[in-house]
Amino acid sequence: MAWAASSIALKALNHTYSTVLLSRAKMMKDYTSTMSLNLYVKLQIQISIEALTMTVLDPRCVPFIAISVVISSVRSQDFVTRARSNFWQSELLWAAAWLYKATKSSTYLSYVQNNIHNSESPYAGGRFAEFGWDTKHAGIYVLVSKAILTLSYESVYYCVLQLVFAKVIEPSSFVVNADKFICSVLPESPSRHPKLLSKTGGSNMQHSTTLSFLLLVYARYLTRSNRVIQCGNVVANHPQLVQIAKRQVMDYILGDNQLDMSYMVGYGKKFPQKIHHRGSSLPSIDKHPQRIKCHEGSSYFCSTTPSPNVLVGAVVGGPDMQDKNEDSRAHFPHSEPTTYINAHPVGLLAYFKQHAS
Repeated sequence: MAWAASSIALKALNHTYSTVLLSRAKMMKDYTSTMSLNLYVKLQIQISIEALTMTVLDPRCVPFIAISVVISSVRSQDFVTRARSNFWQSELLWAAAWLYKATKSSTYLSYVQNNIHNSESPYAGGRFAEFGWDTKHAGIYVLVSKAILTLSYESVYYCVLQLVFAKVIEPSSFVVNADKFICSVLPESPSRHPKLLSKTGGSNMQHSTTLSFLLLVYARYLTRSNRVIQCGNVVANHPQLVQIAKRQVMDYILGDNQLDMSYMVGYGKKFPQKIHHRGSSLPSIDKHPQRIKCHEGSSYFCSTTPSPNVLVGAVVGGPDMQDKNEDSRAHFPHSEPTTYINAHPVGLLAYFKQHAS
């Protein structure tokens, strides 16, 4: 997915590199589509070996430790449940959706259409309103919906889609499920956080940022297709979705919340001081030039003092469902600034900077 998306972004700047990225994305998609569970396990062992080789362990022990780590993972109930669902299916669908966007090849749209139901099993957790590091369903529905909502009737691509994928165009299950996703996160929903878009599980901010990003994207699709979403007695339109996304990022995350605290490190007068991040909690090399061995970092991790290195701009996991937050490295669901939390605010903040009014 990343290669396909990057090829679109870089096409006008570096066409040669963009072509290489797109070629690699196609190769990876073809390869992973045929990957068996056995091959997946072998790859995990190889990845573990490469990672462990970079540590201070005795090289002779590395292969055995890697195999042990992977076997423990495979034997876990979580792995068994996810394996029964072919748990990488949503990633393949996500990749195919982006490859369709990058190439306009009906092959990739056909792949999504023919396989979307395979990832909707009870074990896959395939729900229309889920979008995170381990499932991409809401993103798939929103992205594919653009091909249907934003193409004009005179468009060559629309004509091709209508001929080849008539069942997708009218009516489209992708648009229906994208609309259901929007309705599921509206403020009127009784199952949501008091002020924060959230789902069950830790790191609430990952849901707030990812779902807000999708709201903003879908709002733009609604404008271009001149439509609104009917959620029971509530009508959702472009301004409403944009306002919800703004309240999440520009307001709540940056300090308009019960704790009057910014969840972006370094922003405002009050922000997380003890985040779950090695580079932030360990002393810098100019302050501690001596080597810090693996277990010697524990004292810094367990320390109750603020991190010596302020990771400016990092968004942490955020509050619990009661709108409370414990500033502690040990409580990583609340204090860890993961990539899947921080990627989406970049796009959101860029949009609101450009549309300040």
